[in-house]
Amino acid sequence: STATTPSSFATGYYATASGYYANAMGYYASATGDYSYALGPTASASQNSSVAIGGYATASGGHSVAIGNSVTASGTGSVTIGVGNSSIDPLVNSTDNSLMVGFSANTPTLFVGPGGNTGKVGIDTTSPSYTLDVNGTVHGNGNPGGVFTTSGNNTPLAAYRTNDSSNNTVVPVLDLWRGSSGNGANGIGGSIQFWDEMTSGSYLLAGAIAGVFTSAATPGTSTALTFYTQGSTTWGEKMRIDGGGNVGIGTASPGYTLDVAGPLNLNKGVSSGVALNVNGAEALWYNGTYFSWGYGGTANYFADNVGLGASAPAVRLAVGGNGTNVYGTDAWIENNMHVQGNETLTQGGRGRLRVGSAWGYSGIYADPSSTSVNNDLVLGASSGWVRVGPDSGGQNLKVTGSINLGGVSRSTWPSLSVVSQACTFTPAQGAGWGRCSCPAGYNATGWGGYNCESHGGEWECSSSGLRTTYVDVYYSAEASGAYVWVNCVKLN
Repeated sequence: STATTPSSFATGYYATASGYYANAMGYYASATGDYSYALGPTASASQNSSVAIGGYATASGGHSVAIGNSVTASGTGSVTIGVGNSSIDPLVNSTDNSLMVGFSANTPTLFVGPGGNTGKVGIDTTSPSYTLDVNGTVHGNGNPGGVFTTSGNNTPLAAYRTNDSSNNTVVPVLDLWRGSSGNGANGIGGSIQFWDEMTSGSYLLAGAIAGVFTSAATPGTSTALTFYTQGSTTWGEKMRIDGGGNVGIGTASPGYTLDVAGPLNLNKGVSSGVALNVNGAEALWYNGTYFSWGYGGTANYFADNVGLGASAPAVRLAVGGNGTNVYGTDAWIENNMHVQGNETLTQGGRGRLRVGSAWGYSGIYADPSSTSVNNDLVLGASSGWVRVGPDSGGQNLKVTGSINLGGVSRSTWPSLSVVSQACTFTPAQGAGWGRCSCPAGYNATGWGGYNCESHGGEWECSSSGLRTTYVDVYYSAEASGAYVWVNCVKLN
């Protein structure tokens, strides 16, 4: 051993202390820096105030400390504690003012970086970017988990794993993910992923929630929260809340507060009750079989016109066409209407079609059968008459097809000739009855008189009755130029 400087100390085979106040102890121990200390076989403290303790421990940085076997502290103020792989593959800390701890490795298990109170701690990394930067597996309460850092994309940012004792595997439970590539872009953002284990021991991504940009150039209302699930064969987005608060189910572009792409089932498992409220008021009610709009299942109410096959109904109920509101029309049937009765027609029966008045038969109704009886349609049944228009007449009746009159059915009809036959009576004929006859082949239908004027109430023209081919007329002896006429008709 050799101690060459004042106050230095060396002991051991070929130990050397050449620095002031240096101490070297052990086989080939070397303390060459002032105030240095080397303890152990081939330990070396070569810089001022450096300390090396252990076999092949080397403190080559100023004020550095190396403790252990095959460890090196080469950075100024650096500290290395642990065990390296070998003397030729040591654990080396070259970072100034840092702490490195590792065992049987040339990389540290724990690294505390420089910076005083703002220092960074790295586990399994020599370049921590955060206060605690872990590159590897961590355990909490005996359950393993994983924390990852990456500069790439489409890789987990963090993950939690759990042991499966039955399959002796470690399966993921929860991941934090950056689910897109590149810088700011549509669809980019972080997500939480949920995993499930299958009976085989393998695992399946079961669901995820992601916050993404819908337009990276204009943030704010251009973001969305998306929900993903795994179907029987497909994985994909199932629900979304966009930046405006709209919720989409089955659609990625909701246009309403709730936008559902598919059928909606309400009140599942509820036998009866309100199925939908609007602004706090009942809008849709269900009794287990039927729906009704409002009114607690007792009625359907529509404030607007209703159209069946009509896009712009003009009346309360329009079927097959929009119709026209003529004289306050409530219902419009564009094509045909069929009523099929289900029981024998009685006063309270249900085999009728009623138009107009109540069941006093002054309107129109239909008998229950269209096959077993002939009077399918009856008009004015209480009077026994078939009438078109009011009692005063003045209407035309047009029939397309045949008509049966008294057992005779005809589909074509002869023309009708009408003539007026005039008869003149003079005073020379004297007072009495006269006869005004129709031409041959004509029948009389009515009569009238002209110039049968009253002269002081002494005479008048009057009829004694209508006959088949003539009219009897009583005339006054004082009538001067009096005449009558009779309408005569003939079928051609």
